[in-house]
Amino acid sequence: MDKMDTIRSLVKRNLEYDSMLCSFRYENEKQRFTEIYELICDVISQSSSSIRIGQQDKPIEVVKSVFSKLTHEHVMYVMDALEKTTSEIKNIRAYLITALYRAPQTMNNCINQQVTHDMA
Repeated sequence: MDKMDTIRSLVKRNLEYDSMLCSFRYENEKQRFTEIYELICDVISQSSSSIRIGQQDKPIEVVKSVFSKLTHEHVMYVMDALEKTTSEIKNIRAYLITALYRAPQTMNNCINQQVTHDMA
């Protein structure tokens, strides 16, 4: 139980969880953010040797390392992308895990592209 408490505390700190919850105007936003927080904690606490990311098995230690560094900016980026997605998502858990894993690699370029598009 101590390990899970440590994980939850780390993730809350990285996501600025309490501050973020206060910043949301609507209850469904708080619920979505909390679900993602819970998912991040779940992935970091897994004991399996690998996890599927975008149809590829990745070593769990690599995924845990990425997930333990996620910030509220990454989560907001994923939440915004999910909100803009109109296609049906059959496995939301797998989709979110993949999106969160890739968020640090893609977030800045996506934001820059959106700014460029909006300025044109």
